[in-house]
Amino acid sequence: MVNRAIKYQRIPFVVGGAGQIIHSGAITVDINYKTVSGILALSKDAARTAMNGLTFEKFEINNQEIYPPGFDVEILGFGRDTDVNDRFEKDVNEPGQNSTVDIKVKDGSIAAQVYPYTVFVYLKLSNPVQ
Repeated sequence: MVNRAIKYQRIPFVVGGAGQIIHSGAITVDINYKTVSGILALSKDAARTAMNGLTFEKFEINNQEIYPPGFDVEILGFGRDTDVNDRFEKDVNEPGQNSTVDIKVKDGSIAAQVYPYTVFVYLKLSNPVQ
């Protein structure tokens, strides 16, 4: 079986209440992909307020900090009218293949927020073009 050049790995975070911190635990990157080449955050909440105030308390790949504590998740969210491949942060070039991804998100306690809501972090995985 031949793998595609790109795969998207989705990590869900279900936020149940104001100020809650949700930990992904140790997520393993698909062994068949050499590189984490992009990161995107997305929420499908109807009010589109889920990511307002949401921050990463931790975002590491193989114990290497990718985003510092307090980094606004909203920065990684893009408009729905943006082409899919333009939505991902492109300044990412981290090892894939069984790397460990460890993420903690913290709810920003926005007054208008409806709980629970889900935020997805997508990792764009790739293999070098041969």
